[in-house]
Amino acid sequence: MMVKFSKSNIIFFIVLLGLLLRIYDLGRESLWVDEVASYGFSKLAVSQFFKADYTDYTLPPLYYIILHMWTNIFGNSEFLMRLPSAFFGIVSIYLIYKVAGQIFDDEVGLLSSLFLALSVFHINYSQEARMYSLMTVLVLLSYYFFLKLVAEYNINNSVGYITATTLLIYTHYYGFFTILAQNIYVGILLLKSKDKSKIDVRKWISLQFLLILLYLPWITALIEGVNKIQGGFWIPEPNLLELVKTFYIFSGSSLLILLFSISSLFAIFKIQRLNLNVSKDSKQYLLLTWLLSPIIIPLIISKFTQPFYHFKYTIAASLAFYILVAAGVKNLRSRNIKLIVISLIVLFSLMNVAGYYSEINKERWRNAANLIDSNAQAGDLLLFNAGNTRGSYDYYSKRDDLVKKRFPEKTRDVDDINIKNLASIIEDHERVWVIYSHSGDHQGLITSTLNESYNLLSHKSFVSNRGYNSGKEYVGVEIYLFEKK
Repeated sequence: MMVKFSKSNIIFFIVLLGLLLRIYDLGRESLWVDEVASYGFSKLAVSQFFKADYTDYTLPPLYYIILHMWTNIFGNSEFLMRLPSAFFGIVSIYLIYKVAGQIFDDEVGLLSSLFLALSVFHINYSQEARMYSLMTVLVLLSYYFFLKLVAEYNINNSVGYITATTLLIYTHYYGFFTILAQNIYVGILLLKSKDKSKIDVRKWISLQFLLILLYLPWITALIEGVNKIQGGFWIPEPNLLELVKTFYIFSGSSLLILLFSISSLFAIFKIQRLNLNVSKDSKQYLLLTWLLSPIIIPLIISKFTQPFYHFKYTIAASLAFYILVAAGVKNLRSRNIKLIVISLIVLFSLMNVAGYYSEINKERWRNAANLIDSNAQAGDLLLFNAGNTRGSYDYYSKRDDLVKKRFPEKTRDVDDINIKNLASIIEDHERVWVIYSHSGDHQGLITSTLNESYNLLSHKSFVSNRGYNSGKEYVGVEIYLFEKK
């Protein structure tokens, strides 16, 4: 007797699978530098986020406020710090089912939720104490209520949309590209729809003005953030390869990007065969604006201003990508071919997940701090090349009898000019530990200068398989111990 599963049973098992993949080994790896920064900001009082002493103007405060309340109640271990992100990641699996079901049907919704549950890209950010998993949930909620608004303007849909979208732009500035995509779609409806009386432009514009009003408490910080980025940012200028890299990372592997690309073409081909006079029933065009706006627009802006494009910021677009892939798979006419494609996607995704859990993906600050704590002598100098890495060491270190300094003082970039200041910093210390991570000492000037008057006693690299420093891979954490000759 063949067992039949209802849609509710299937989505339950998909969400359960996503839960297991996001909770598994959640606290195994050390907090890396950005996660420690999250913890540092979470220790601020909520009122401080809206004052001048909140200095991280490149990131809005909602995630940090949530983390503040969470850690105050439950604690700040690696597992507990990451647990809210895992929860948001699990919720997003169900939400994409609902949103994709609105755009297409339940079959596409189930496939979209399956692909998201198995996405190593999303599993990674569901296991990181950062705002990207929260951003995913809020993007999906914003689109969920937006689609309901397109179908019917009422108070419940309006309140839901305003709430979700306001929270989104208080989570990450890339949330504005979601709003832009939605406005582009409304514009398409106005231009193409035969029955323009169904588009309530005045109500839609009123909602957009309400979003602006609700964002006014943060507008000064937004301006500061833009000025900060324009004054210099760590992201290099992107090129067309960055676009390919983004979709590769969304997919997770070369095999998957091939399958996903072919499936997407099937979906796009089907969309092109739909009625070209866009109406409220042809919401697939929304999917294309959702996919492209958070990628193409930041790429173009980054070519003419200080670059700020990074694949992790475009996480909203990955959701549209998975829905598009799911729609393409659903459009396959042969049931057997469809089952083969789904099976291959699941197999390749599980291979990616197995690889993810077998690797070291985050900086190994726990190991680095233990090494120094076990071997340092009282009064030793710890020299941090990048100032923001000291917090990562302090999170794990138990020693309070060591001298800690940053070099150079106001930048991590070491050059032939500021290296001359190193002698005055180290002269009173018999032993110096040099700690490299996110290093700006690309020529190794610190270690080469120390070699002139110090002997190198030890060198240890704590390698990780993932990490980006100005777009370049780095080894994680490197530690040198020097003793005066």
